[in-house]
Amino acid sequence: MIFGLWVPLLVCSWAQPPSGNKSEQAAIQRAKNALVSSLDRSLPKVSLEFFLNYEAGGEPIKWEVTDCWEQTENPPIDQVSDSDMCVEADFEKDQTDAAVLVSVGTFAEGPTGVPAFFSASVTGPSGKRLPLRHLGDLPMALHRPSPRLPRNLPDPAVQALAQRQFVSPYGIASYYAVIGDNDCALDWLDKAYSERDGTLVWLKVHPRVDGLRGEPRFRGCGLIREQKTF
Repeated sequence: MIFGLWVPLLVCSWAQPPSGNKSEQAAIQRAKNALVSSLDRSLPKVSLEFFLNYEAGGEPIKWEVTDCWEQTENPPIDQVSDSDMCVEADFEKDQTDAAVLVSVGTFAEGPTGVPAFFSASVTGPSGKRLPLRHLGDLPMALHRPSPRLPRNLPDPAVQALAQRQFVSPYGIASYYAVIGDNDCALDWLDKAYSERDGTLVWLKVHPRVDGLRGEPRFRGCGLIREQKTF
């Protein structure tokens, strides 16, 4: 009789995945989808996943839920209390480790909060950790190599972003302009112009493209001259 009662209980436990796993998966997805412009006003409207995939240069990124490392530094223990919930993204590039933490809520209520930048840091080969005040400081801290053209952007990053949301060519161009890839930014501006991207109306005044204004391609490609026709 006792065995008969245990069998359905075991079947139910196998059929239902732990609720904690679902909450963690939802938290990670929420962080991946967060626009970096909402985490740092100096950055454009692209997802955190897109931003980090580009900065990682195709290197694998580890996403995990943590307690923001403020409690016991043992998330399983802190989950029983109302501690903060963060999503941490870690990757290694050119012997430099990068870590970004985004707050997404609490363990008691789950990932219900608006994603917010919590912290970021890089650790070099010497083991010295450098905290970053803003998410926008990450590209410089990683000592990014020379600019890359759009065709060299990791395809999975572009595909994953396109499946979740639309990002205009101008939005991608402004991203590259902010991080200093002027050639790449201008390539995407050409694409925006050829597709008659309506967001080009911001081209004359938007501070994110200020770094392009001295470029001959920017002055001579007809964007400034003809954008009034949009």
